[in-house]
Amino acid sequence: MRQHRTLLITTCADEKLLAKQRTATADVAFLELEDGVLADQKAEARARCLDALQNWDYQGKERWVRINQITTLDGMRDLMELVPGRPDALIPGKLRSKDEITVADYILSRREEELGLPAGEIKLCPMVESGPAVINLKEIITASPRMIGVCLGTEDLSVDVGIMRTEEERELEWVRGHVVMTCHALGVECFDVASVKLREPKALWQEARRVYHMGYDGKMCISPTQVDVIHDAFTPEPEKIAWAQKIIKAAAEAEQQGTSVFAVDGRMVDYPFIEQAKQILRRAGQDA
Repeated sequence: MRQHRTLLITTCADEKLLAKQRTATADVAFLELEDGVLADQKAEARARCLDALQNWDYQGKERWVRINQITTLDGMRDLMELVPGRPDALIPGKLRSKDEITVADYILSRREEELGLPAGEIKLCPMVESGPAVINLKEIITASPRMIGVCLGTEDLSVDVGIMRTEEERELEWVRGHVVMTCHALGVECFDVASVKLREPKALWQEARRVYHMGYDGKMCISPTQVDVIHDAFTPEPEKIAWAQKIIKAAAEAEQQGTSVFAVDGRMVDYPFIEQAKQILRRAGQDA
């Protein structure tokens, strides 16, 4: 399974910035058509996005596109016009209802059919940034088999439900926990909001490390300078990797001996510990 530790957001309104995104070390190129594009630039940005999808070399990075809210004309145009570019995923912005996912799935299916593309090829990873979306997250995730994850947008969410933001962000702990628990219980990934800390690598690392420990699969970012910091924060400590490797090796030996419970360093190990070890190695980019 590919890692999605960093989703680098770049507006399609600026071709120079978009070009820089291709050579950045992020796992995912996040092409922005929603808030990062002015209303009178939507059509031009959409055309530039399609050209990039069809003709630019992203050096192995996945290409995800945040489209406008599906209930808007621009959102409908995004759905209809971007399919020939075969993005890896679309990120519907300002999501409020599972019905928007149902509509997106239907339109994508008809366009894939029309263009002779594999059914379900284009995935969905909506931006959850409203009270209704948070409350109805289970229904949203299960509304389409295209769903691969959820992006948490706490800025719009805070405005929508009246959250008063603080530097410590304790007021967001519940919603972050709710999102990661719901996503992973239903088998999809989850990605934390981008940080505005452009020149504070230590603070950014701490922020990213906190959501890594919560179980998030990755974090959005707004600058190439943030990518390596987040990658480091989403990498297990060397001692944890060594522990996981020891567990997996001991588990293989125990299986050959026909036992499912064994000891490592004087501590009992069974199925949950083996699965934790596998998760650690996956996070480290190693095969478990």
